[in-house]
Amino acid sequence: MKLSQKTVGLVIILATCLCCDLATIGQVRKVTNPPKPATVSANNLELMADGGFFGEWLISSPLPAEIDAASWENFNRFNLEFLPVHDWLASFGGVQQIKPQPGLMSPTQTVVANISQGQGVIGAKPRVDAPETGAPAGQTGAVITVGSIIWKSQLVASPVLSFPDLTSAKDPGAAYAAATINSGEAQDWFLETDGFLGQVWLNGELIYDGFTLNAQKMVLVHFKGGQNNLLLRSDAVKGDYWRKNWGWTASIKCWRARPVSRQLWVGALRSANGWSGDGASLKEAVSITIANQAGQSSERISLSVKGISGEVKAEVDSLSPGEIRDVEVFLPVSGASTDGRRRANVLVTNGANRVEWAS
Repeated sequence: MKLSQKTVGLVIILATCLCCDLATIGQVRKVTNPPKPATVSANNLELMADGGFFGEWLISSPLPAEIDAASWENFNRFNLEFLPVHDWLASFGGVQQIKPQPGLMSPTQTVVANISQGQGVIGAKPRVDAPETGAPAGQTGAVITVGSIIWKSQLVASPVLSFPDLTSAKDPGAAYAAATINSGEAQDWFLETDGFLGQVWLNGELIYDGFTLNAQKMVLVHFKGGQNNLLLRSDAVKGDYWRKNWGWTASIKCWRARPVSRQLWVGALRSANGWSGDGASLKEAVSITIANQAGQSSERISLSVKGISGEVKAEVDSLSPGEIRDVEVFLPVSGASTDGRRRANVLVTNGANRVEWAS
């Protein structure tokens, strides 16, 4: 049947309208049916793989930047022991008491800054003989003026928290991230950071301090059975145009800590991003972390790492009390690690004590 030109035009118009309606419906569905939030298992240690990360966080609204390129350069070049830092959470209960929830959080107490320490102190009186930490010389305004903080739930797909993206900030600043970690029992883990500029607290205890020189990137921590509160702070460097996104990121990976004895813990077999040889003689640098939590030095420690392509052994004379050390060996391999982890069998002995696991 032959259609008139007018009829063909009408059919085209109707088809176009139908497509527009269907597209609109699809857009509405995307808005009215957002992705479901992560369940509690997202931060469940029982489901955590070696080298894994926490995927569910509460991210604070951005706070004022304190650290500029000059103070950052002085910190590194002239070996200053710390950078200026405010305790922005002091008026919200402090890092020991704060319990972030999605939404608006208002201050619970009036707080002013202790100028000499650069910390928020409840009930302190502002000094007039010294400038506020991080403020230009001659200024004395010591009162912290953060009226409220907004916490938003965020799901992440990698161990790196990029705060410019998570906060939608257009300028450098500071921000906090909080996570509730669930553990079926008391257990010990290594937490590995990338040495970011900031701090980390577990259940109110400071476990990482990136405001000090030579910050310990790998730490041994104890999770209690039940819920654990992990709090992270990250600071950007303003005025530093060489650092991508002002360096305002933080990274945390989790590695299971295995007891060799009552004082020694080992774990975190991972790629150290180093290579030796080529072809059939290719070897990759891998690291294992050992922690001595006793009040005395350890005895000799023997390591054996056996991969698919070969085995390597190493000896550690002793570890000082409280020392955490990365032991690096070159393991024969057939190819590069794609995720920073290395598959191998590990045996660690210390006198009559020993632990063995497959990574």
